[in-house]
Amino acid sequence: MELDAGERSLWHRLRSAGDGAAREALYLHHMHWARAIARRVHRRFAAWTVDRDDFVQNAGIGLLEAIDRFDPERGIEFRAYAAVRVRGAVFNGIRVLLGGTGQAARFDERLEYLAGVGTDDGMDGVVDSIVGLSVGYMLDALADSALVEPEDGLAFAQRNEVSTQLLVAVDALPPRLKTVVVRHYFEFVPFNVLAQEWGVTKGRVSQLHRAAMDQLRARIALD
Repeated sequence: MELDAGERSLWHRLRSAGDGAAREALYLHHMHWARAIARRVHRRFAAWTVDRDDFVQNAGIGLLEAIDRFDPERGIEFRAYAAVRVRGAVFNGIRVLLGGTGQAARFDERLEYLAGVGTDDGMDGVVDSIVGLSVGYMLDALADSALVEPEDGLAFAQRNEVSTQLLVAVDALPPRLKTVVVRHYFEFVPFNVLAQEWGVTKGRVSQLHRAAMDQLRARIALD
């Protein structure tokens, strides 16, 4: 997509003279797009009562990183380029939500695959990749028996409803996909070990994992 004259001028000022005002103007111009991604992801975390502002802030951080690294002369549309940075920043925010070193190691393995997919799918691709991790987060919480804080009755009811839907959805997965979910989330088996057991590549296990996450997301209506 061709840049309009105004945006082209802003990029020129930023790249040729390090114009801080141009950088801010570019940020404001694209922030509504990054904020929309953050809000859509947050809505899919509604049952977890997390702060939407944290998602927006992280998306903004990713946007600034993209602005600082983008080269308009390469002929790449800015938002297609920035999607990777915005997604990565939101992933990092979800990482903070996870807490705990055991979960972090498993999260990194999923992130390695998901962070690199859907880059050409527009906003839906960005959001769907992030939400794939949110389903994994719910499965981690189930496996670790750490779904809720008992003093919050409303959150308890909401989360138990989601967890019940999730368990039913896992049970309904095709056998191969169900095995990936059970072995990885409930038996804590890494992707590389599953790959060795099955005689396939780690990338193939990651693809099966993503397919399972897509089906679970659809079944529990994280829209």
